[in-house]
Amino acid sequence: MGFRGILMSLLLLGATGATANANPQCIDLFAESKVATKFVDKKDFKIISLNAERFFTYKPNSRGLELVRDEAPTSNIAPKAPEKVKELIKIIQDEKPDVLVLQEVIGLHSTKVLDPKQEYIHLVNTPADSSGIHTVFLVKASLGVDAQLVVPNVKSQYVKIHRGLPYIKIRQKHDGKAFSRATPPDLIVIGVHLKAYRNSDGETKFSGIKKLETLALLKLKEELELEYPEAKIMVVGDLNADVNVRPELMQLKSQMQDSLDYTIDPTNRGTRATQTYHAGALTEAAQLDAHFLNQKLLQHLRTSYVYRYKEKDGEIRLYKDGNGNVFPYPTSYDLRAQNISDHYPLVTILDMTMTRVVEKQAVQEYQKQLFRVYNDIGRTVRQWGQNDMMLYEIKLSGELEIFKRWLDTNQLSPYMTIEYTNKDTGVVQFRA
Repeated sequence: MGFRGILMSLLLLGATGATANANPQCIDLFAESKVATKFVDKKDFKIISLNAERFFTYKPNSRGLELVRDEAPTSNIAPKAPEKVKELIKIIQDEKPDVLVLQEVIGLHSTKVLDPKQEYIHLVNTPADSSGIHTVFLVKASLGVDAQLVVPNVKSQYVKIHRGLPYIKIRQKHDGKAFSRATPPDLIVIGVHLKAYRNSDGETKFSGIKKLETLALLKLKEELELEYPEAKIMVVGDLNADVNVRPELMQLKSQMQDSLDYTIDPTNRGTRATQTYHAGALTEAAQLDAHFLNQKLLQHLRTSYVYRYKEKDGEIRLYKDGNGNVFPYPTSYDLRAQNISDHYPLVTILDMTMTRVVEKQAVQEYQKQLFRVYNDIGRTVRQWGQNDMMLYEIKLSGELEIFKRWLDTNQLSPYMTIEYTNKDTGVVQFRA
């Protein structure tokens, strides 16, 4: 391991590649592993999700590498840069996901370029928003499964989810036996890409939207479990909200289990971060992406981690701020723009051959209370960064102890000094 890899391990205990390089904090719940082809026989069934940030390419022609124009997005979006496409292809070939769920794909042919060896079944006919963005599924053909795409009607029932809640039913095919889609699926994977804050006209409306989106997701889960009592269900993708602090998502976390909760401590915000926000000297790292498992599937959980992009030498790509501090995620929008996407891939590995008793982790009490001060802090900190880091004060409406918890779960810029100017009244001062 090179110096950068050693430094990364010491600072963050992070690892983000294949299972052999998995995060040391990611607990492998099963001791042994073996290579298998059939889905039901796999001890290392791997699901990866990624918001690919407006992934659009032209349709490959018969010569493979040359691209020809097939369809354009409805808005003015340029094709993904060739070097970023090549990097994503390498990640797929190195990680070898059995199921790949991508958000922000544009067009019905863009994923073809990611599969030069034609190893995957592409399920792409899913609802798109006004920009042509939709969620797609790639399922490895060698699994010998039937992958059925289902697009439920959720727009009129709960909330206008522009990209829908498409899901796939995976059923194992058995040699020499008749196959029928009337049989219960072996696995159901729901792909999500929910509404972003910037498109929701303020906090009050955003909170209402998140509540309705959560209800829609849970309603779909309940319907599927009613139809298939033994169903193993997974919700994967970009929720466009911090799953560790948004109160609207606590109901989802109480009924399904975040895979990272079993492998990375909830307060280790840096290791769990899948996206970053930047305002001046402030970098806010948040877990916007998640893999939620129902209890039936939780028993098969082996490990889960955030994949970190790598340099050409295979070392994890690290970033420095103005003070020389090292982070595993970008410290500015310019640095973030150099990556494949503004999000990081999320990986979950399952052992489909055996189960174990895994106790559901209750939503921690401080997570329930955290939103009392989240609005006070989050928006004000961003204003602080945008106002050249001048002296700034806020009055907290929540408990000071919860504010301290917020500090524990947020990686703030080292430029910032936070002082309690009046602990009795909860006035907090930010100083450059």
